[in-house]
Amino acid sequence: GLTKPQMTISKLVAGQYVYSVSVTGKNNEFLSKVVKLTVNPAAHINVAPVAVVKPSSIQSFKLPADFNLNGIDSTDDEKITSFAWTIDKKPVASKDHIKLKKKKVSTATLR
Repeated sequence: GLTKPQMTISKLVAGQYVYSVSVTGKNNEFLSKVVKLTVNPAAHINVAPVAVVKPSSIQSFKLPADFNLNGIDSTDDEKITSFAWTIDKKPVASKDHIKLKKKKVSTATLR
């Protein structure tokens, strides 16, 4: 083993480690010591999801037509658990003709 008065420990992973050191004096007297070291896993900092929305294909069209918005490229550092599509603004003339139609978790159709 190592024969110096100090050692550097690197590349640790989470878990428990047990080290021992024996110190020998001039007249062959010695003493041993056990050291227990617990390494905790790195703290995870959750990052907010990133919403990426784009049209599925064409951006201009003639009515009547369906238009798909796609959020499939959205990301999260853990897992996206849901999508919630809402209409925040629409032309006054549209009244209730525009509705969100649930197709898949990641897309909605404006009608």
